[in-house]
Amino acid sequence: MEFPRETAVIKFAEDTPWPGIEVEVFVDTPIAFFMWVRDTALKVQVAEDAGDSLENVRDLYVRFGNEVLKEWNIDRGGEPVLCTGEGLVLLSLKFGTQLMAAWSKAVSDVSDPLDGPSANGSSSEEPPTPRAPSSRSPGNSKRRNSPRRSVKSTVASPHS
Repeated sequence: MEFPRETAVIKFAEDTPWPGIEVEVFVDTPIAFFMWVRDTALKVQVAEDAGDSLENVRDLYVRFGNEVLKEWNIDRGGEPVLCTGEGLVLLSLKFGTQLMAAWSKAVSDVSDPLDGPSANGSSSEEPPTPRAPSSRSPGNSKRRNSPRRSVKSTVASPHS
């Protein structure tokens, strides 16, 4: 039996440049991957050679996309964009940065799900929402039955 993967849905608010975009991401990535993301982002910040920096940026987004992305509803010119690292690097840097920041927030959310109601009768989280696979992200081989939760906040415009 395959170990289930936990996911979250990142929803981009109406006041962003990407209203209605939803991205389902894996949030139970290994600690080593999270540390690699952090270390690579730091390399980008301190790189003295622009070529090294650009290569690190590409590596960061491609690997991030391949490890974290599960499903999205993104298309360009009426054609679905593959939900992979290679698909991610076809999109804007601003979008990629916002997506990575939202994922980091979702990964850092360490709320413990309760097996039942708390002493006051309420539970800590909404139950996972079942979702049929989307036909908008062909070629995504990562689709699995996964426990899913919504990110508590949507990505809002930085001008809000």
